[in-house]
Amino acid sequence: MRGSTRIQYPSGDDQYPLPEGHNGLGYSKLIFTILQIRGFIESCSKASPQPALQILFIEEPEAHLHPQMQETFIKNIEEYIRSKTDRRVQVVITTHSSHMVARSGFSKIRYFDAAEHHVTIKDMSTFQASVKKRSDGRETLRFLEQYMELHRCDMFFADKIILIEGTAERLLLPKMIARCAARLQRQYVSVIEVGDAYAVRFRSLLEFLNVKTLIITDIDSVDPSQKKRLGCHPATPGACTSNSTLKHWLPGKEVITDLLSTPDEDKLSKNVRVAYQVPEQPGGSFGRSFEDAFIIANALVLAENISGLALKGHFDRTVGEHPSETAIATQAYQIAENLRDHKTDFAFDAMLLDGWKVPRYIDEGLQWLTLP
Repeated sequence: MRGSTRIQYPSGDDQYPLPEGHNGLGYSKLIFTILQIRGFIESCSKASPQPALQILFIEEPEAHLHPQMQETFIKNIEEYIRSKTDRRVQVVITTHSSHMVARSGFSKIRYFDAAEHHVTIKDMSTFQASVKKRSDGRETLRFLEQYMELHRCDMFFADKIILIEGTAERLLLPKMIARCAARLQRQYVSVIEVGDAYAVRFRSLLEFLNVKTLIITDIDSVDPSQKKRLGCHPATPGACTSNSTLKHWLPGKEVITDLLSTPDEDKLSKNVRVAYQVPEQPGGSFGRSFEDAFIIANALVLAENISGLALKGHFDRTVGEHPSETAIATQAYQIAENLRDHKTDFAFDAMLLDGWKVPRYIDEGLQWLTLP
């Protein structure tokens, strides 16, 4: 029959059978994989004596499969094998697909950690069990599992990880890396947007994975003398931070003056470092958020290019139509407050400026991240 047999596959409602050659690489490989699995099951069922242990290795099945098909494959492979044999089959799948990892759940993942010049195999079910023992463990696990399902979570495959707060940082981060930490452009860096309240939720997972991680966050100063602890200028006497990461993780301090006097080594724990606003110059002013830190660091550039900004009107209302560098730097906090609902536009304005520099706290953090 060699050379005289043709296979056709149904398409849509089965009215138009298509020849095998019309399948793409993804479907062709998927069909081959399924046939190999069927062949393995058949050979095991006919073996005499019956094997005591059946192990099936599948290497990187995601090759040539689009993301939706990857998720469908990993979600159904176990059920498919159970439907074809009453024997227990141990399936081992190697993958570099964040979609497959997200659909697998923590208990089935074995993570290969090569950070210490040797490979350590880590059982994610052990991580799961240890987190459950904590007072907020179940809530933390639920958050992480939901995050992995809803977002493309590639931290398992990254050389480095950066956690950021919001849209402006995410849009400008590639430019900032190019300006002050170009070596990171040659590495696989996973960037995760976590807001200001949820970075601490990743603590247990980051420590378990042991991937070098930079957390870029805001000092988020509030006035403790007010009942509602409203946001305030970071230089307000007695001001504290409302940032959970800074209070409960790194560096574990709440008063703004204490945060500013924290040495670099106290911003670091194993493979994780935090970066938050500091003065651009010793004794100088500093920001509460990324936006006012950027404005302080680039007051001269903004003053020289104010007429070309899409958000010029927001600057005008605070510092007038033709502000000086000093006026912009001094009023950075109020300008940033006026831009609270326009952070994406601010990031696009910054992108189009020439000669701007990276705020010091981010520069220092990225420089640390480039180190081996």
